Amino acid sequence: MLRESAKGRELPCPRCGHSNVFDAKFCDNCGVLISGSAVSPSSREARTHLEAGLEFLDQGNVSEAVAELQKAALKDSTSGEALYHLGRALQEQNKLEPALATLEKAVALDPSNAFAFQRMGDIHGKLGNSQDACAKYREAVTRAPENVQFRCQLGYYLYKSGDIREAVSQYRSALEIDPRNAEARRRLGHLLSALNQVEEAITEYQQVVKDNPRDAEVLEELGTLFEKGLKGFKAVEALTQAVSADPSSATAYLKLGRLYEKQKDPTQAQGQYLRAVECDPSNVEAHFRLGDLYHKQQKTDEAIASYEKVVALEPKFPEARKKLGDLYLETGRMDLAEFQYEWAANLFPKDPEIHGKLGMVYYRQDKTHLSITEYRKAVALDPYNPEYHENLGTVYFVEKDLDLAAEELKKAVALDGQNLDYRKALGVTFEAQGRYDLAAKEYQNVLELNPSDSLAYGLLGRSYFSQGLLNTAIYQFHRSLELDPQSHMIHSLLGKAYLKQGKLDQAVETLKKTVQLVPRGLPREDAAKRDEFRAKAQLDLAEAYLAQGHPDLALESLNEASRHLPKNPRTHRLLCLAYEKREENQKAIAHIKTAIRNDQGHGPYYLDLARLLVQEKEPDLALQALQKAIALDPQSAAAREALGDFYFSRGAMDGAMAEYRAAIIAGSPNADKLHWTLGNLERDLGDLERAVSDYREALALLPHNWTYAMDLAACLQSDEEALKVLEDFQARLTDEEARPRLEEEIQRIKEKVDAGNDEGNSARTPNVRAGDNVDDEKA
Repeated sequence: MLRESAKGRELPCPRCGHSNVFDAKFCDNCGVLISGSAVSPSSREARTHLEAGLEFLDQGNVSEAVAELQKAALKDSTSGEALYHLGRALQEQNKLEPALATLEKAVALDPSNAFAFQRMGDIHGKLGNSQDACAKYREAVTRAPENVQFRCQLGYYLYKSGDIREAVSQYRSALEIDPRNAEARRRLGHLLSALNQVEEAITEYQQVVKDNPRDAEVLEELGTLFEKGLKGFKAVEALTQAVSADPSSATAYLKLGRLYEKQKDPTQAQGQYLRAVECDPSNVEAHFRLGDLYHKQQKTDEAIASYEKVVALEPKFPEARKKLGDLYLETGRMDLAEFQYEWAANLFPKDPEIHGKLGMVYYRQDKTHLSITEYRKAVALDPYNPEYHENLGTVYFVEKDLDLAAEELKKAVALDGQNLDYRKALGVTFEAQGRYDLAAKEYQNVLELNPSDSLAYGLLGRSYFSQGLLNTAIYQFHRSLELDPQSHMIHSLLGKAYLKQGKLDQAVETLKKTVQLVPRGLPREDAAKRDEFRAKAQLDLAEAYLAQGHPDLALESLNEASRHLPKNPRTHRLLCLAYEKREENQKAIAHIKTAIRNDQGHGPYYLDLARLLVQEKEPDLALQALQKAIALDPQSAAAREALGDFYFSRGAMDGAMAEYRAAIIAGSPNADKLHWTLGNLERDLGDLERAVSDYREALALLPHNWTYAMDLAACLQSDEEALKVLEDFQARLTDEEARPRLEEEIQRIKEKVDAGNDEGNSARTPNVRAGDNVDDEKA
């Protein structure tokens, strides 16, 4: 009512002509004094300087204005007007502290000057003192409650200081004074949106748009609010109007694209994102979202290009770095993946996922030590993630650090006991450690969780195979193949089991099938790996052919394998054996030498070379080869036995006997035969006591061996002892064909004992060896 009564009684500013309310002391527009006051300069000279200073301010000559206004203030220190305008000028020079002090003096002289409080509020705001800015604007509003600008600025600084609800109250008051004030309504809408009062915010923005349908900024905000209120159609409509009102608004296109993407319309979304980057090529989010869209559409090159633009614009954008790393990893570009993940890890050193992926990239490039470092970081940051433990265990396994591998895999299983892959990986590690019983237990656990896991049956069979339980292993292999008949790996294991059992025909047929199945078991694009598996299957088949006595067929397989494994020592070793069977010793020697060159630390190859050199009448070179084998592995029973045989063939019996004993100590599987051979040599040398001891050892190791029993009895000094040995042996004899001869020998000795008793003497001369009368392997 007061405001209405003032109409028609407006007071024009003598300086700028702006119409002010009838009782205004200062002009609302320029702030000049428009009614008489005790604070106006009292002297004519002060007034002259004031007018000159204001004239300079109008012209933009602030330095001259400051000089004149300072003179005015000096001429009349009681002039609040001069101090006010001096404060204005200093503020325009950005001399904020002096301006603030001057304005404080002005309001001390004229506390009614609302504009002075307004300017002090703005200075405090610029200095970052929002609370002080609010206090000054409250003073301004108290003195000019009808001033909409003051209320809007007070609302702004209340918002900055965190008092949003009071800010809303000020904007509402401003709109009561001036309902058509678009700025007040826009800010009110923004604050209501911040308070999550969506519908009220929409109402305010709609009013702004009603007054100005081309207000692109408000239309954009209105679209965001409609989206927030789950009004997708209206959101699209508002954002479409926003880009129509301002076709250069990259943010509006971006928001519209996000909305289309949320509505599952990738084509429209892509179009809006492309318009966004056309309007603003430096819009990071638009490039990033384009990259995401391309990635979902499996447009890998386009996705990479978009993400690369993101990191070019914003190098410290970790999500883009991670996504680039993922894409380069998927496409096999490990060096580029490594670069991106290293960037991401530097940006976010506490992110376990990044360290895990960097560990994987290092692992794929055989940088296993770096891989271990990254996986350790991932495990330290997220110790309850079983995948990180499993991956770390895998790298330890590759590094042959089996104890640490087992520990990490145990942790993975403890964290997720239902994960079959973790249990199988732990089982494989136990196998590598030679702990076959624990491996079998893990595979059995897998089968309890999933009785249809074909691989678990195969791995269980392999653990039995490693323990020499061939029938049990074969049974498990068949169960595996019932579930997955196309598994080349299980066919390979089954073929090897048949080969070890001596079932050569079955071994050959199974290994032939392995060779046929390998290409189906691997992705077509991984040709090199597929060919390597196939070549290894050819090697197994060649070994079976050699066992059958078919060196020509073995050579066919070996020639095929050597195309893909030309430097593989096993390839050349099998070629050596094949040519040896064809009595082409020079070729055999050439291949075993190639095997040695490719694996100089493998002692058994030197044994093959020594055997061939003996055949070629090169004993000195053969001896060197045998000595090299023993130097590489002094505990090799095979090498000791071979050297013993060499000395035996050369008549060096002391050397032969020493090496045979070393072979026995080393755990030779032929220990029974070696003891028997030692017994024979010692008997020939007349050392009957030691001969008896070795014969006893041989018989203890192979209690059913007819030859060992007969030779022990023949070597004994006492017929009674010989008779006891043979009678004990008779109780466990399994060779029925030998029984008549044994009984005949027992009867002969009994008669001799009886005859000796009659003569009072049971001593006897040792009989001939059984080995002199029967065939034996060592002889």
